[in-house]
Amino acid sequence: MLLAPFDSSLRDYNLERKRPRYYQRIAVNRALRAIARRQRRILLTIATGTGKTMVARQLVAKLRKADWTASRMPRVLYLADRNIPVDRPKDD
Repeated sequence: MLLAPFDSSLRDYNLERKRPRYYQRIAVNRALRAIARRQRRILLTIATGTGKTMVARQLVAKLRKADWTASRMPRVLYLADRNIPVDRPKDD
C-alpha cells in the first residue's frame, strides 16, 4: 500500500499535472502507516493553503488502488468553512 505511486491524473487550471509537494507526500505516507497499524481515526492538521485537498485526494486514490476495502469505498470526512473546498474534490 505504501509503495503505490502517487496519482498524477489531477490537473491544474492550465491542464498541467499537479504533483504532490514533499510535505504532502509525507502526510499521505504517515496517514497510510496509521491505517496499516489499524488506527480507526486519523487527524491530519495542515496549514491553510498547503494543499489539504491534494493530500486527501492522494490518500483516497492510494487506498482505492490497494483495494483497501473490497466491500466498501473508503470514507473521508471533509470539514470546511465554505462549500468550494468540499465540492471541488467531490466533483473531481
